[in-house]
Amino acid sequence: MGMMVDALKQAFDRAAQQSEEEQTALAALIMEVLEADDRWEKLFADPLPPAALDALAADALAEDEQGL
Repeated sequence: MGMMVDALKQAFDRAAQQSEEEQTALAALIMEVLEADDRWEKLFADPLPPAALDALAADALAEDEQGL
């Protein structure tokens, strides 16, 4: 793995000055963001087939016509 960018190093240095409770909360937030990024990457890595997209578009148009 490469070197940590300065901004991230500064953030970790500042986080290290916080209480253990605050460090735990910050770590949880970082992990949530990284896991969300992973989920989005997986979602867009395997796009829906054109037929599925056509069906979703038709459903959306029907709902719009119904005022939903």
